[in-house]
Amino acid sequence: MPHFTKRLKTDFGNPEFFFNRVFTVAGVRYHVSVHDEKRKVHFFNMNGKTGEWHIVTDVKTPEWIMNLQSQLSDAIIEHKPFDPS
Repeated sequence: MPHFTKRLKTDFGNPEFFFNRVFTVAGVRYHVSVHDEKRKVHFFNMNGKTGEWHIVTDVKTPEWIMNLQSQLSDAIIEHKPFDPS
């Protein structure tokens, strides 16, 4: 399972996002985790469609993470060019 990390700027600092590439029956996804300023861990998945990666989750993802969706997608694309297979 290839993985990488990326720090992104937020209102409370530069948390480190942990990306793990996962192969599923629905295709490749990235399982992403990050700690917030209170050290609470947030988990979500990102699914690749039309050359971009989007957050997909069954639980409410904090707004500050949703606001970083484009930067998270860019981090995945920088690490590995788009390949949804």
